[in-house]
Amino acid sequence: MIGLIPAAGRGVRAYPYTENTPKCMLRLAGKPILEHNIGRLVSQLGLKKLYIVLGDHAQVVMNYFGHGENHGLEIHYLHNDKIHLGLAYSVYLAREHIREPFVTALSDEMYLDSNFEGLRAMDWDDSLAVCCLTRTERINAIRKNYTVDIEGDYITRIIEKPQHVAENIQGCGTYLLKPEIFDFIDKAYKREIDVPFDFMTILGHAAQSGKRIRPFFIGGHYVNINTKDDLNLANYLMRDRSFDQTRTSVVIPALNEEALIGRVVRAYQTSAHVDEVVVVTTGSTDRTAEIAAAEGARVVDSGSADAAYGAKVRAGLDAATGDILIVTEADDCYTSRDIPKFLAYLRDADMVVGTRTTKQLIEQASNMRGLLRWGNILMGKVVETAYGAYGPRFTDVGCMYRALWKYTYLEIRDQLSAPGQEFAVEMLVELLRARRRIIEVPVSYYARQGGESSRNKTLLSNMRVAGRMLQEIMKGYRLSDSIPTDLRRPR
Repeated sequence: MIGLIPAAGRGVRAYPYTENTPKCMLRLAGKPILEHNIGRLVSQLGLKKLYIVLGDHAQVVMNYFGHGENHGLEIHYLHNDKIHLGLAYSVYLAREHIREPFVTALSDEMYLDSNFEGLRAMDWDDSLAVCCLTRTERINAIRKNYTVDIEGDYITRIIEKPQHVAENIQGCGTYLLKPEIFDFIDKAYKREIDVPFDFMTILGHAAQSGKRIRPFFIGGHYVNINTKDDLNLANYLMRDRSFDQTRTSVVIPALNEEALIGRVVRAYQTSAHVDEVVVVTTGSTDRTAEIAAAEGARVVDSGSADAAYGAKVRAGLDAATGDILIVTEADDCYTSRDIPKFLAYLRDADMVVGTRTTKQLIEQASNMRGLLRWGNILMGKVVETAYGAYGPRFTDVGCMYRALWKYTYLEIRDQLSAPGQEFAVEMLVELLRARRRIIEVPVSYYARQGGESSRNKTLLSNMRVAGRMLQEIMKGYRLSDSIPTDLRRPR
C-alpha cells in the first residue's frame, strides 16, 4: 500500500514548541509523533511506500527519517510552498505520484491501541473514500475536528468544526482515498465547484454529490495534537499505558560516604518501587564502594579519579538500565518514601524535580534555611524568567533528588558538560531548551545523619556555586533559539 502524510503545517497553536521544529517532530514518549504514525502505518497497514509533504523546517524531518531505510519502507518527500492553502493542497501535490488507492494520515495525531488492521480487510470498491472515526465524550475535541452523519453503511454529510454536536462521533485524520479525490480538489482549486478550499469540505461535497464514503470506527485512544495541552495529554496516555512494566534505577553519586552509604543503599534497595541501585564512588578513598556493593548496589566508576560531581552523575545515568532514572544523594538527607511522588507525576512529565523549600517538609536541623533557601528560590525565578515561554515553575534549582525518563536523558546527554553542582541547573536548562516538560514536587529534606559532608558549607563556596549556576542559565538562554533541537536523535 502507498501512503501520504501531509506534514507541512506551521503548528502555530503549539508555539513556542514549534519555533524551530515541525509539529510532527514533537516527541511522544521519546519519539517524534511522526515516527509513531509511520510505525503504525507499516505494522498495521503493511505500508511499503510513503510520500511526506513538508513545509517549514523540512530538513529536520528529512535528516531524521532519510529515505526510510531504518523504518521499514521507502520514503519520498514533496514540498508545499503554499502552506496557506492548507491540507487540501498538500494532498493535491501527490496527484502526479499516486495512481492507485492510498492511505492518507495526518502527521500530528496519536492513536493508541487502535484497530487499523481492519482497514486492510474492508470492502470499499464502491466508494471514493473511507474516513476513520472514533467515539468520544469530549465535546470540545469534536468541535476542533469534524463530525459526520451516517445513514446505513455510508457517510452522508461531513461537518467541519461543528458548533452544535448531536452525536459523540469525532472525525480522525486517517483516510483511505482513491485518486479520483484529486479531481474534486482540482475543481475546488479552479473554482469549478462552489466550496471553500478545505479538504474536509471538499470531501463532504463529494459525499453530497453522490460519491460513497464509508465510515470506519477505530478503538483505543485518539488525540489530535494541536496545542501543548494536547501533546501533554497524548504523552500521559502513552506513558500510563505501560507504566506498570517500567523499571526504575536509582543513581547515587558518593564521595567518602562509608558512614552513611550502607543505610542509604538499603533504603532504596528495599523499596518496592526500585529495581536497581547504582552508586558512583569515583574518588573515594574509604570503604564506600565495598559497603555499597555489599548492600546490593551496582558500583560504577566515572573513568576519572578526580571526576567532579556532574561527571559522576552522568556516569551513573549512563550506566543505569531502568526506564526511569532517579538521582539522589548519598548523605541520607532524602527519603525513599518520596519516590511515589516522582512516579505519580512522571506520567505527565519528562522530568520531575524535588523542591526543598516547603517548610513543613524540612527538618529544622537541615542546612536548607536562610540565605541558602532563598538563594534557590531566587535562582528558580531567574530560570522561570529566562524560559517563561515553556511554562517552568521552580522554587529550588539545586535539589538533586529528581526523576526522569531514560529516553529524556539520552536526548540531552551530549549537551551536559557542567562539572560541579551547577550540573543540577544545566539539566533543567537543557530540558527546557529541548522543549521538554518539567514538574516540581515538594520532597522531605533532613539533616545529615552522620559522617563528614562533602557539600559546600561556607557562604563563599555557596556563592561560587550560585555564580556557576547563573552562568549555565544565561548560556542556555543565549543558545535556546539557535539549535533545531529535534535534529538530535536518542542514542
